[in-house]
Amino acid sequence: MGTAVFGLNDDLLSTPSTGRNADDVAEVVGRVELKQIEAFVRVAWARSYTRAAVALNITQPAVSARVSSLERELGRTLFRRSGNNIDLTDAGRELLPHAEEMLRLATEAVESVLKVNARRSPVQILRVGANNLTASGALSHWIHIFANMYGRRHDVRLDLVVDRTPSLMPQLLDGSIEIAFVSPSLAHDSTQALWRHQSPLVLVARADHDLAGSVLRVEDLADVTLVGLRNGVAAAEIQRIRRKLGRDLRVVATSSSANLVRELVAMGSGMTFIPSDLVADQLECGELIEIKLADHVTTPWEVALVRWRTRPLSRPAKAFVEILRTVDAQASGVELS
Repeated sequence: MGTAVFGLNDDLLSTPSTGRNADDVAEVVGRVELKQIEAFVRVAWARSYTRAAVALNITQPAVSARVSSLERELGRTLFRRSGNNIDLTDAGRELLPHAEEMLRLATEAVESVLKVNARRSPVQILRVGANNLTASGALSHWIHIFANMYGRRHDVRLDLVVDRTPSLMPQLLDGSIEIAFVSPSLAHDSTQALWRHQSPLVLVARADHDLAGSVLRVEDLADVTLVGLRNGVAAAEIQRIRRKLGRDLRVVATSSSANLVRELVAMGSGMTFIPSDLVADQLECGELIEIKLADHVTTPWEVALVRWRTRPLSRPAKAFVEILRTVDAQASGVELS
């Protein structure tokens, strides 16, 4: 997109050191292009020109060129390199929230224009993102309830995107998805949590495991075989236990797929720490069994449903949030926000 944009903060462009007046500011704004702003935002988020290039589907030199041209227009350095790290300068931090807002407004403007005289579809689409653990657990249950309580009656179709939390953030910004289930600790500062949910982290094994029915101490875990989730609270729990014991644990396999970890445990490959939501059915039917720990309290898994703070919610999205809260009120024990 080569269109010049408006909305840059005059304070960024007009300072005593530069002596730029209103005419100078207007001239700079007329030359700044949306693609430069988008490249700057992507690099600021990823702290990497390479990852920004992947997100934009262009080459890394093209990203560098866009950011460099933006810096020349503004007369400011926006990023500072420190070894392998890329950090925002003061000017970059000042520009970032305005740049994010400019991208959001540009997306909304294009969407609004495309709706003019367009043939209306009888089906509304609610685009929802979810991180991998949420998609492997209670998400199907929540979607089923939404479809029965609202979706079918109001002709709403859910379009689901499953990805890592950091990868879902740019999609919230540009409107590709409207709401997303994410790890709260990894959510962008410009998102707003609409709903939160916690699930206990449990240690589970196959029902006929030699230690089934036992109550273990942390030191006993040094002698058992584990399979593990590669990321998130479950991986962090194994690291906590390693530090507590002062020794490594016998982990035979790790995976980012909760479904694969469940299958490995069900096959007898070992025990695992996993959110109880993800093994509720297997525990209920007796395929898996929870192993209690007498001297260790696990950290619960938490997920938040978020939106981009400045983007209004559609009616289907509002209904989705209210239905989640209704489900929580019935189940109890869930934090609402």
